This record gives sequence, C-alpha cells and structure tokens, in this order.
Amino acid sequence: MLMFSIQNNLKKCFYLGLFLCTLIVVYLAYYGYIYDDQDSPYNALLKHMSKNKTGMTVTSKPVPKSSKLINKNILKEKIKQGLPSWAMEQIEEDLSNFPKINQNDLDKYFKENNDSKNQLARFQIKNGRVKVYGAAHSSIAITVNNGERIVYKNPSYAIIHDVIEYLAQNRYIPDTDFIVGLYDYLTIPSKKPAPIFTFSKDITVPGEKDLILIPDWMNLRSVRGLSTRMKLANRQYPWKNKQKKLFWRGLQWSDSTGFRKKIAELSRSYPELIDAKFTDRKDLVPFVKPEEHLKYKYLIAIDGLHCTWERFVWHLHSNSMVFKNKSSQIQWFYKGIKPYVHYVPVNDEKSLLDKINWAELNPDKVQSIITNALHFANQNLGLEDMYHYYIVLIQEYTKRLTKDTTRKG
Repeated sequence: MLMFSIQNNLKKCFYLGLFLCTLIVVYLAYYGYIYDDQDSPYNALLKHMSKNKTGMTVTSKPVPKSSKLINKNILKEKIKQGLPSWAMEQIEEDLSNFPKINQNDLDKYFKENNDSKNQLARFQIKNGRVKVYGAAHSSIAITVNNGERIVYKNPSYAIIHDVIEYLAQNRYIPDTDFIVGLYDYLTIPSKKPAPIFTFSKDITVPGEKDLILIPDWMNLRSVRGLSTRMKLANRQYPWKNKQKKLFWRGLQWSDSTGFRKKIAELSRSYPELIDAKFTDRKDLVPFVKPEEHLKYKYLIAIDGLHCTWERFVWHLHSNSMVFKNKSSQIQWFYKGIKPYVHYVPVNDEKSLLDKINWAELNPDKVQSIITNALHFANQNLGLEDMYHYYIVLIQEYTKRLTKDTTRKG
C-alpha cells in the first residue's frame, strides 16, 4: 500500500513537472527571445524605458543574445552540408567587386563613411578575440514625437557583436578585419564599391548596390521565437478556418516606397477583400500580434524604411499565402525565393485586387506556394542558417584580404 502511494505521488510529480515545462516553453516562445513590433525596434524600445537622475530616458531591457539559442549540433550539420547554391551565388556576387582588399582600403572606407547615419563598426579578429572600432554607435540618441531625447543601447550593435564574438571564440571564422553598417541601410557618397557589410541594399543605387549583404540583426533577434509562434499559430488557424481577406498592419512613418499608404487606401475602397491599416496615424488601430495575422488567408510583405526585415521571414513561416510588393530593395536570402513558387509578386496596388481574385480561383496553386514557402523557411531561414551564412561569407571575404589586416584602423 505504501509502495503504491509513493508510485502514485511520483507519477503526479512527473506530470506536474511536464506541465510546468510545457508552460515554460510556450512562455519563452511567446514572450521571450522574440519580437515586439512589426516594423521598427524603436516602438518596442519605448516600452522598456525608464528615467534616470538627469531626466534623460534610458533603456532598461537588456538586448537578448542569439548565441545562447544556437544548437551546435544543427550548426555543425549545416556546415557539413554546405550553403545552398543560391546563398553561395549571393556571396560570390557581393564579393565579386573585391578581388583584393587591403588594410589601406579599409582605413579609407571606414574614415570616409563612418558618420552618424551609417553607424559603422569595424571588427578585427585575432586568435579568437574581437576588437571593435567605431563602437561609439553602441549607444544612440533619438527624439520621439513629444520632443523627448532618448538614449538607448543600439540593439543592432549588441546583436551583431554577439554573433561575431561567438563565431570567433568558437573558431568558426579566421583572423580577419571587416566593417559592418549598423543602420537599416547605408548611404555611401562614393560611387566606388566599398567592402562594407550591410543588412539590406537597393540594387539600383550607385554605391549601395555593391555592398555585402548579411543577415540582419532584427531576424537574428527574433527568428527563433517567431518561427515557434508561427508553428503554433499554423495549427490554431488551419486554412479552412481562415477569413478570405488580405490582412496587414504596420507603420506609416517608415513607408519609404509609398506602397503602404496605397494599400491602406485600397482597403477603404474594398473592405471585403483587404483589411490594411496603420497603427501610428489618424486611423490608429491596435497592434496585432504576428500569429493573429494568420486568421487570414492572405498576407502582404511591404518594404518599410528599407526592406521588410522580420515580416517577410515570419510570413514565409506561416500557413497563409504571401504577397510581396515589387522592389529593388533586397536582403541576404532573396535569391532563394522565387515568384509564384514561394510568394506572389505585386507590381502595384491596382494589380493586387487581380492577384487576390486569382488566388481565390486557384486553390491548388495557392497551397503549393504555401508549402514551398514553409519548406524554404524551415530549411533556410532558421537561426543556425543565419550563423552559417556569416561563417561562409566571412571565410570567403577573408580570402581576399592581404596579410596586414590586424593593426588598428
């Protein structure tokens, strides 16, 4: 009888522990190392501000480290398999303008382009140790709508430094010397190509089109949590239960192409087909969590200040079909995705209505696109994939450096 009681209690403890672990996993996936805002990190940061003694607002929430979430076995397997052909093609294309890079080149580029807008940081690695120059941009001051001046730790610097430090300490990358632009995009005054790493670029802009793409800090920060949340939402909102609408929420202030405004206007004319609204203007509506977007059949990724950042990635992880506005702004993985294979391209706001009608008339093709997008995202847009891309890029880049690459710039 006593033995039965002990076994019964142990069984209860086991299931209680399992239940608590499940709650913890869901909590971390939902609220942990994830995503605060659809477009801009600044809105998210405002939620975590506090006043210091001088009255200046400073951030209080630490920037999470993606390296803590890396699965070494998965990364090792990725490295063994090698990068997919589209990724190698992007790296080779980006480096094609730089058959040789020497220390004087880097000195010059860093001096000429390191202003407050570009926010450059120069990483030099020797024997697994990282030194950074130009890290004044590890803190940034911004002015918000009420005129208040805010100083916060630059999350892009913290996250990229974490990635580079992890790769250097674990000897995934060799001794090297490179420059990273910490801003969303770079403005290079010279038309001469500069070997600077950037999160995005416009392939039609001289001086910008020849920059070297890297996975952006926002996806590095959020992809693990967001992809987990998408998996849960995919089960919660199966296709048969989705609303027959295109859904979008976002910010107008970062509408660099004007396409967001046009979609919002189209929504007012065709509310039965499109629900698109701004969360920061006169038609203010509440923020909608990414997983709640999956209540709808169709989503659209529209460029913000520059590119779509996390949005396109978590869209591809979803079980809704993705539309994407035609744009010359690109990110590191764009060579791997194909129109009508992984998403449906939209040339302008007028053609969007036709594309929605096309999707309604071609359910089999739509399901094929969704399946392809999910497969691509699962195979190529995970955290280990992004680290792997950094490894191969930096290795290939370093092959072009001359020997004298470790002195201070």
